[in-house]
Amino acid sequence: MKVAFYAPMKSPRHERPSGDRRVACAFLGALEAAGCEVELASELRAWEGRGDAEEQARIEACGNAEAARLVAAYRKLPPAKRPDCWFTYHLYHKAPDWLGAAVSESLGIPYALAEASLARKQRDGAWSRGYAQSLAAVRRADCIFNINSADLAGLRAVARDGALVQLKPFLDMPPPRESKEKARARVAAHVPPKPNTAWLLCVAMMRHGDKLASYRVLADALAHLSRDAHLLIAGDGPAETEVRELFARRAPGRAHFLGRCARARLFELMRACDLLVWPACNEALGMAALEALGCGLPVVAGRSGGIGDIVAHGETGLLAAPGDARALADAAAQLLDSPAQREQMAAASLDAFRRYHRLDAAAEIIGAALARAAGKPAP
Repeated sequence: MKVAFYAPMKSPRHERPSGDRRVACAFLGALEAAGCEVELASELRAWEGRGDAEEQARIEACGNAEAARLVAAYRKLPPAKRPDCWFTYHLYHKAPDWLGAAVSESLGIPYALAEASLARKQRDGAWSRGYAQSLAAVRRADCIFNINSADLAGLRAVARDGALVQLKPFLDMPPPRESKEKARARVAAHVPPKPNTAWLLCVAMMRHGDKLASYRVLADALAHLSRDAHLLIAGDGPAETEVRELFARRAPGRAHFLGRCARARLFELMRACDLLVWPACNEALGMAALEALGCGLPVVAGRSGGIGDIVAHGETGLLAAPGDARALADAAAQLLDSPAQREQMAAASLDAFRRYHRLDAAAEIIGAALARAAGKPAP
C-alpha cells in the first residue's frame, strides 16, 4: 500500500528535535514495518501559535494551494503509482490539516489520522478556524489512530462509527545492552555527581510556555527534596538562560546541564540514573517517559495529558498532581528511599515496554486498519 504522509505541526525532517518529531518518525517506522510504501507528501507547516488571524489566513491559503498542487500532480500519475491512502499525523486547532481531506476526496482514497485532538473551548477562540478545520477532518476520517486517552472523549463525540483505533504509545528502541552499573560508571567519568549520589534525570527541550513552566516546578521540587540527590538535565533551547537561572536561584549546585544529547547518549543516561523526573505541565504525551520505560528507568511525573498511558502509577513509576512541586519531590523521595521498590519498577518498566509499546505491535494494528479502510487484504 502506498501512503502519503503529512505532519502539519512539524515535519519529521524538521531540524529541531522534539517529542512531536520523535512520534512522527515512530509512525513512519510503523507504516514501513507494516509493509507500506511511505512518501512524505508535503512539509508545509500549518502551526500558528500566537492566535494571529492574518497569519492563520495566510497558512490556510498556502494549504489550499498546496492541496490543489498535490491533486494535480497525483492525477498525472498512473493509478497504480498514486497513493492508496493519506495519513496525517498530529492535527489540532493550532496545526490543522488543510491538505489531507481535500486530496483524499479528490483521489477517492481513505483518509487516516493519528494523534488528532479537539479542544471544544477553542470553537470560538483565537484559533476558531483551525478548530473548525480539525473538527471537519475528524468527521471525515476513515481511521483515527489514538495514542492519548485524554483525547478520546472529544474524538468519540464526532468520529465515524468504527473509525477510532486505540494504540499504546510506541517507539522503536533497542533493548538495554548493558547493566546499570556499567552505564553509571561510564557516565560518572564525565559528570560532577559522585557515583554514590542519587541521580535524577530530566530530558526536555527548553522552550517558553509549558516546558518552562515544567522546569519551574522541577526546580522547586529539587529544592524541596532534602535527600542527597543531583539532577542531570539533557536538553537545550531558546529558554535555556531562564532555565539555568531557575536552578541557580532555587536549587544552587544541584543540577548539571548536559545540553542536547544524541539518542544513544540519552539511553546511556537512562540506564545510569535512578529516576526520570518531569512535572509534565500540560504535556500531551511525554516521549522521554516512554524511552525511560524501554530503558528500565522508573518515572516520577505530573499526572497530565497522556502520561498515564505510559506510566502505570505504583507499577512503573509514580504520578503526582500536576504543577505540585512538593508532591513531585515527595514521590521522588519515596522511591529514592526504597531501592527495592525502584528495582521492582525497573523490571516492570522493561516488561511493560516489551508487552505494550513496541513498534512491531503498533505496525500490526496500523497495517490491518489501513487495509480495512482501503478494502485490501491485511498485510
